[in-house]
Amino acid sequence: MNRPRRQHYVTRAYLEGFLPTGEKHLYVYSRGKLAPFRALPQNVAKIHNYYSQKQPDGTFDDRVEHMLQTNVEDPGLAVIRLLLSGHYALSPDDRGRLAVLLAIQEYRVPWMRQQMEEFTAGMLERFTRSMLDAPGVVEESLVKLALSDAAEADTMAETMRAAFRNGDVKVVASPAASLNAMGYALAALFDFYFAMDWEILETDSVPFVTSDCPVHRYYVPVHTEIPYSGLLDWRVQVRFPLSSRKVLVLRHDRNRIKMVRAMRKRGHKRLAFKILAQTPQIRNMRVSAADVRYINSHTMAMAARYVFSSTELPDAADRLQGECMNVRQVLTDYPGGFTEFRAHYPR
Repeated sequence: MNRPRRQHYVTRAYLEGFLPTGEKHLYVYSRGKLAPFRALPQNVAKIHNYYSQKQPDGTFDDRVEHMLQTNVEDPGLAVIRLLLSGHYALSPDDRGRLAVLLAIQEYRVPWMRQQMEEFTAGMLERFTRSMLDAPGVVEESLVKLALSDAAEADTMAETMRAAFRNGDVKVVASPAASLNAMGYALAALFDFYFAMDWEILETDSVPFVTSDCPVHRYYVPVHTEIPYSGLLDWRVQVRFPLSSRKVLVLRHDRNRIKMVRAMRKRGHKRLAFKILAQTPQIRNMRVSAADVRYINSHTMAMAARYVFSSTELPDAADRLQGECMNVRQVLTDYPGGFTEFRAHYPR
């Protein structure tokens, strides 16, 4: 296969929706930097061989990139164009195509790939530690694999344990782990995103911005004493700026969820599935300049590194001085060998 020079994690065609009218360059703001720079959409949000897997012969397997373009980007972008044209009565197929794009886009960006690789490495490190700490397990494995005889096994095992504890040997996740995570995310998120209540927010004044984490989550700041519970939490919104003029917001349809649960509880599984498969009309509403600024503020907080805008942003330097507030995959160890995994959003 051909080896591409650089590969986008946010597509050029999508970023073109945030260009200033009649211009070819975006305003690009960087976290920790005071001033923006101007750039063409094709020159930002891309990394060398971002999806390519190096083969033993030195060539690169680019099938992931081609699959994303054919099966995710092109179909999803076509639906975005429908929404931008004001066509909100999407067919179930079109709704599904955009739900696929949302799920993959959320997990394909560098921030989420890094989170998934750190999570994978953390789990592997804990598994390795438990194996090394279990009496006789390493020694027995060395003998079975014919890597040493019984007399040498004890010495070799202790050497391995010491190297691991001293940090001479570290567990590192392969980049393939985060690519695989995109597939798992699609399977886990598609049904949620398809069934959620969709709304388009429109502006005629201040333009919306987007970032290098364009699909992100917002938690309605109510009942803050209750811990976040991920996408199942009724307070969660999924936000995706479609262009400088429109933002897609996904919310849980609480009445619909209650109805489906009631149908299932009564044993009416077919009726519950039928209700769940219905695609309600997408609502749209115009929002004020103050609302847009509030939404943009959260979009900037979720940005890992870059914010893309059609205009200069007077408050961007202040908004981008702190750390990224996007989700983190947190592993917490408890006595007894129990490890808890939680998706954590900094407050």
